[in-house]
Amino acid sequence: MNLSLAAQTSFVLDPSLPIGAVVILGLVPAAATVAIYSRAGSRLSRVQNGALLVFRLLGAGLVLALLLQPSRLEEIPPVVTDRVTVVAVDDSKSMAQKDRHSSFRCARVRPTSRSARRFISAR
Repeated sequence: MNLSLAAQTSFVLDPSLPIGAVVILGLVPAAATVAIYSRAGSRLSRVQNGALLVFRLLGAGLVLALLLQPSRLEEIPPVVTDRVTVVAVDDSKSMAQKDRHSSFRCARVRPTSRSARRFISAR
């Protein structure tokens, strides 16, 4: 029995908005943040101003990533199993006895066994 459970994964985006809208929602606030911090950052040193700008842009980037709804698509192939059919044949003396319907039991079973043989040989 060969069990192949190798899953194939891929990275997909399922945005809640069209990608163009997500890009615009990202670029406009990012540009506004850079412009505001470059002009209004006179009370802070350049290092503090740069650190705050980086953290704000990272936060905006995370929000955009959430709007794109990234996910991992994992395709697991179905397990293939080889099935075995067991057929029991009763050829004892009890099968030679007559039933209530005045026929032998083996005579009533014979058509079923023939169709089973045809089915098995067709596979």
